[in-house]
Amino acid sequence: MVDDLIPLEQASFQDAQFKQLGAIRNEIDLHKLKVFTFRGEVVYSSDPEDIGQVNGEAYFSESLAKGQPFIKVIRKD
Repeated sequence: MVDDLIPLEQASFQDAQFKQLGAIRNEIDLHKLKVFTFRGEVVYSSDPEDIGQVNGEAYFSESLAKGQPFIKVIRKD
């Protein structure tokens, strides 16, 4: 839930949580899923090459600066 957000880091994720995210992704048929820290660093991605990258886009940092989580759903045709 949004009200329960806590800062997270790569080290705070455990293998069970990675597996759980993968299961959720498959269950709701998401093509791709990423989880970011509040600094914009990717700590989980369905594409392992994304892990460690930083989202420096203005739309992302502006949302976080307001204390709001950023959620984006992109539909594939």
